[in-house]
Amino acid sequence: MRQIRSQETNEDRENRLAYNRKQTAESQTSESSFHNEVRLNTDRESHAMSRASETLTNYSQRLKVDCKRHVESRVSETFTHNFNRLTANRKHHAESRASETFSDYSDRLTADRERHSESRSSETFPQYSERLTADRERHAVSRASEPLTEYLELLTADRERHARSRASVSFSQYEATLAADRRLVDHLKRSRSVTYG
Repeated sequence: MRQIRSQETNEDRENRLAYNRKQTAESQTSESSFHNEVRLNTDRESHAMSRASETLTNYSQRLKVDCKRHVESRVSETFTHNFNRLTANRKHHAESRASETFSDYSDRLTADRERHSESRSSETFPQYSERLTADRERHAVSRASEPLTEYLELLTADRERHARSRASVSFSQYEATLAADRRLVDHLKRSRSVTYG
């Protein structure tokens, strides 16, 4: 399978992914909420076990291949495809979040923060700088194709989600988050001084 994928053109890959998405969508529409949750948990466990046994070299190679494939896919994408993809992603994201309970939301945020913190703690200052630049460019491209009404709706939704998140945070949790942020800033400053002497 790996050999076949490596010989696959970008168009073949897009067609394969589109077919897989269609098959997945058809399968999931007939799936009950309980079975959906069981399947998601199984997928997450399987994914976690796969990643846990991955060496740093394999992880690095996988990221490079993914980035290259992602770039090739986006380069051949027309403005209409880009707009349709973004719209579909937002709709899918909204549907996923709409069925989420507050405790699920809180658990997801906590897990995201821990994973984010672990990822950033091993980041050097040049990597941090490159990531920020890439994020800003990607953000600018995404926003450039967005109508004003969508932008305003997105801002409103972000503010509401932010307010709900903050409302559930105790003062001790807030202090712990601030302390973690300060540690990250200190770590980045030390990395910069080591890198640039």
